Amino acid sequence: MNTITYNPQNYTGNLGTVAITAEKFEDNVLGWGTHSYEKLDDRAECIRVKIDGVTFSAYRFDGGNWESESQGIYRDHENGIVACLQVARNTM
Repeated sequence: MNTITYNPQNYTGNLGTVAITAEKFEDNVLGWGTHSYEKLDDRAECIRVKIDGVTFSAYRFDGGNWESESQGIYRDHENGIVACLQVARNTM
């Protein structure tokens, strides 16, 4: 299990904590969810996170930061799951 503390970049200013296992995660606010990884081609990768039936995606191109966007909210982070959670914490 990998535990990451992150800034959700929302109005609360509170830090988030997520514990990540092979296919699941638990966020201290959003609760349990699942994640999956897909290599799209030689330069692009995708991580999909599902929380309460809602899917968030993050993409990484050429090994840069993971980028996630939904409902006009954009976040990027070195961890794709965290990038998705940052968007989720601002849109759910």
